[in-house]
Amino acid sequence: MRLQNQVAIITGGANGIGLAACERFAKEGAKIIMSDFDDKRELSNKKS
Repeated sequence: MRLQNQVAIITGGANGIGLAACERFAKEGAKIIMSDFDDKRELSNKKS
């Protein structure tokens, strides 16, 4: 495990390349801090 005892901070980790990075880093032993947000969801929650 090449990343054992390491911490990875990954933005955009909910899908696509960010998700793949989270999965690979975790497989290599890293602890993951992941963040992401959804613009469309945020807008749909606002009331006019």
